[in-house]
Amino acid sequence: MKLIITIFILIFTHTAFSTSITVNDATAEKGQTIHIPVYADITEGFVYQDTSNLFRIEFNFNALMLDFKDVVLKGESIIVDSEIKTGTILNTDDYRNSTFYVEFSQEIDNESGILFYLEFEVLAGPDTIASITPNLFILNNVEIVTEFQEGLVSIPEPVIETDKSYISNFYPNPFHRQATAEIRFTQPTRIKLSTYNLNGSDKLNEFCYSDCIEKHFRLTDEAGVEYMGDELLMDGKYKLELRNDFSTLAAGVYLLVIETDYKVLSQRFVVIK
Repeated sequence: MKLIITIFILIFTHTAFSTSITVNDATAEKGQTIHIPVYADITEGFVYQDTSNLFRIEFNFNALMLDFKDVVLKGESIIVDSEIKTGTILNTDDYRNSTFYVEFSQEIDNESGILFYLEFEVLAGPDTIASITPNLFILNNVEIVTEFQEGLVSIPEPVIETDKSYISNFYPNPFHRQATAEIRFTQPTRIKLSTYNLNGSDKLNEFCYSDCIEKHFRLTDEAGVEYMGDELLMDGKYKLELRNDFSTLAAGVYLLVIETDYKVLSQRFVVIK
């Protein structure tokens, strides 16, 4: 009987009130880091079972134009949980419909104002508008009935899709110890290179980011000059050698993402044992 009453209270509480989560609109330029406020009008009285209650908000966003960095808490933020957790799930079939989530544990009954700020770096890309759309609000794995409103980031100088920069397939692929790909940049650029394990339904686990070239890659131009990855690279062709020394990469499917000043390049590779 106690269990039935608890479930009834939980369901009633989550449907009897109205909650809304809204992302602010913004205007930004490529290379800029921005903090976008997420507003909430929470008029629900949640059922708290114990001190381990976990809230989760999921957002869809345009990963071609925005690189989600972190959640920023400021003085006026409703959320003060220092153990806040975030993560990104890239949609490799459509980067514009990628997802990130924010998890925190805090009582937030009947609150109205800024929950927290989302930190993004604006990337070069083909669109003039990047959307950030909250789509799920959960308490302890139970979905909360919520009204959502997206935010739009206007980017004044998009890049035309006809740019001919590319990264070729790795060869050989699959591979065990070593593989090579060709990259072409059509104009001078700096790059950010990251690599991910692909697990399940293309949910990604990052295994290498700022130190990727140092750990697993060797980047050289057509004259054989080697680069560390943080330099300004001139337009032209480059060879990217992927090394799996001592079998440090487990067998599986991986994704390489290269962010330039004007485009996002990606390529998959498969490691075998």
